[in-house]
Amino acid sequence: MRILQRFLAVAGVFLACSDPFTPTVENVAGTYTLERLTEFHGTVGATNWVPRGGTMTITLETNGTTTGRLFLPGADESGADFDVDMAGTWTLIDGIVVFNQSADSFVRDARWGCSEEPYHG
Repeated sequence: MRILQRFLAVAGVFLACSDPFTPTVENVAGTYTLERLTEFHGTVGATNWVPRGGTMTITLETNGTTTGRLFLPGADESGADFDVDMAGTWTLIDGIVVFNQSADSFVRDARWGCSEEPYHG
């Protein structure tokens, strides 16, 4: 089930980028938190989940493992809270972070990199 595929963009910079920035496992590893998560509703607007109580923390360890939690109140298809464990692994491929997690969310479906542009799936 692809509960969160309707989330088309995660705004804000995932990696702390500088000019020039060359991502390595060592300088990408760390703890990241959600600043803004925007769900677009076609022409009727958008929802930012953070003011509604949405949170996400994910820690990328240098050994390739991840821990953390994604919580979005009332965001499940049934209207229940969407609360998933971010446990899994991560890999850095050509400057892009790729997640492998059992939790079905946009996190594992997206490719994360150093960009000011939101991700569009």
